[in-house]
Amino acid sequence: MVAPPEPADELRITIAGGTRNAWWPLPEGRCRLSFELDDEDAPTSARRKSRLPAFVPWVTRALDEERLRELVAERMPWAEVPEGELRWSVAVRFERALARALGRGRVWLAGDAAHLAFPFGVQSMNAGIAEAVDLAGRIADIAGGRRGLDALDEYGQVHHAAWRERLAEGGAVDAAARARGTTWDVAHAREIRESLPALDEDAKRLLAQVGLDRAR
Repeated sequence: MVAPPEPADELRITIAGGTRNAWWPLPEGRCRLSFELDDEDAPTSARRKSRLPAFVPWVTRALDEERLRELVAERMPWAEVPEGELRWSVAVRFERALARALGRGRVWLAGDAAHLAFPFGVQSMNAGIAEAVDLAGRIADIAGGRRGLDALDEYGQVHHAAWRERLAEGGAVDAAARARGTTWDVAHAREIRESLPALDEDAKRLLAQVGLDRAR
């Protein structure tokens, strides 16, 4: 799809009707649009994260040009309706999930193999990169005789605890938002938090800029 002149050079995320939607700028004035679909809009057969191409039947039924224009008008009123032919679409079902443990013995998990989070903030991937670096370093230390096997158990405990806190924080902020319900940003605290490309202390500093540190 060809993007309108604005915002051709920036990512924009809109929150509308309890959904999050993203306008991703691409080279040559094009864009990628992402919409959080209601259950009745989404393909019923897609129950897990999938990378299937658009020619799969249930995917092509997920979005057509008419529905695309409706979604843009409803959820991105600041943007012109894209012109041109819809050439590609895919439906992906994302879950919030955490493995019971990050590993044991000779098998250890990192990234999406261990946890899933809402995709717009890319938090599962960002955390996963840090986990992979940490895990690789621990394995190298063990192989070099600098640490014992308990370093792997520590890895699992530290990162699993961090994810339990992250997933619980979303619910805690959401509950506080419902209790206060005085401003738009507090009412949408969970959606904002999950859309930030930041984790832990970095995320807290960003949230504090709009007063959401008080929502916890």
